[in-house]
Amino acid sequence: MDIKEACSWNLYAIVLIGSLARGEATIKKGQILSDLDMHIVTKTFSTSVDRKISSLVKKHCEYLPFKIYFGTVPRFLYGIYKCIEYYEARKNGYVIYGPRNVTDEISIKDPAQIPVWEGVRLLLNRALGLLESFHNRRNGDYAIAKSYLGIAEAYLVFDKRYRATYRERHDEILNRCRLKCVDNFLEKYLSAYRYKMNFQEDIGNLTLHRTVADLLKAVNYFLGLFLDCSGSLQQKLEALSSRFLNPYHSLLLFWNKIEKGKFDPRFLFIEPCIYIWKRGMNHLIDIERGKQDSKDVRLNELLQEWKNTPQFLLLK
Repeated sequence: MDIKEACSWNLYAIVLIGSLARGEATIKKGQILSDLDMHIVTKTFSTSVDRKISSLVKKHCEYLPFKIYFGTVPRFLYGIYKCIEYYEARKNGYVIYGPRNVTDEISIKDPAQIPVWEGVRLLLNRALGLLESFHNRRNGDYAIAKSYLGIAEAYLVFDKRYRATYRERHDEILNRCRLKCVDNFLEKYLSAYRYKMNFQEDIGNLTLHRTVADLLKAVNYFLGLFLDCSGSLQQKLEALSSRFLNPYHSLLLFWNKIEKGKFDPRFLFIEPCIYIWKRGMNHLIDIERGKQDSKDVRLNELLQEWKNTPQFLLLK
């Protein structure tokens, strides 16, 4: 009701997705580790909706036993944009406001329609999630589990076998998994899956530093497949920068830097989420090499930018 009031006439639908919404939440010692993810579908494009809902989420998260993450999207884009989250919404999204058939408007119906880029995007976000756990020293086991599950999900995206639930994806991995870029991957994946689905209370012998190393290998491998090139991870990340540019996103980044006293015209030609991912991956490389301090103040700023930066509508 708060969201409806904040959006006024512009609210079209609210759709819940993610593991908490579909009964796959991770709960340890009475604490809900999974987040509640929601799509706020608006009738038209609005620049103010995000700010208003961010304030509402901050207010409600003070007393709710889980975190809330949301994404706002105008209805016409909800119907045409192809990404993992929209595929999951079409398959088992839970509509709590608006037309019950709103998810039928989503164009992506089959795993083969998911762009392989989505596998790379998913892994890069898992990398930032792992970095956040390292910085905050909280929910380390959960971040480790999500990292190995993310590697499995990226593999399924590239193999055109992605599914909308953890259980279905688990069946696909058990049916066939030929991933070689991570040593003993299936064993590590199974430990992560059992932890995520509450079949075991700890993450086993998986460690943060081992996970960082494996995730870097996976990002390097799948980036190579996506870009169809070889070279170091840093070289591939630089090559990725030339693939995407959304002028609106870049303008937001430019003005954000100006507000912080950093005038640099180059930000007008940088896709902000890739800029953030590159910085995050460099921090993870330093963690693997033992050169990163978890108390580094730059990490907090980076993680805040990551959470506030749009990732969709990257233009080739």
